[in-house]
Amino acid sequence: MIQTRKPGYMLPPGRDRLVRVLAVPGLFGTAAGRECRLLLVHDSVGHEETEAASRDMLAIASGLGLTPGWGSSRSSRRVYLTEGVVMLDYGHDDLALHVTVAGPWYRSAIGTGRIHISVALDPRPDDQCTDAAAHLAAARARGQVWSGVASPRVAIRGPRG
Repeated sequence: MIQTRKPGYMLPPGRDRLVRVLAVPGLFGTAAGRECRLLLVHDSVGHEETEAASRDMLAIASGLGLTPGWGSSRSSRRVYLTEGVVMLDYGHDDLALHVTVAGPWYRSAIGTGRIHISVALDPRPDDQCTDAAAHLAAARARGQVWSGVASPRVAIRGPRG
């Protein structure tokens, strides 16, 4: 069952658990133009780790300021863009999730000033070779997605010297 309100403070996952999070950027055409999306899913885990993986994903979603469901609520002032990289500050004191993105995605994110972020709370099943987008769609149908639209802050690199 989906967590329908923001939990109290949740310990954000550390480096040892963050490596299991898959971040998949996508660029989609809509009636309004291009839309940058970032899908976050937890890689498959054994049955005994499912609850811990779901807690990690909920902590990331909450730390990013996302809300339950598939809405377009404004959220997340913790998203930064620098050329070719999206950095998500999900609330950990020492870590951020870095996602490498292609030029068209980056330019579209700069141009629109919007990134739709979705987090699937439950990990991908370990018995299926489900890609991230298919898993997100299934999680959405089960009510296991938090999402929001971020207005990223852009960091411009200065000349090297």
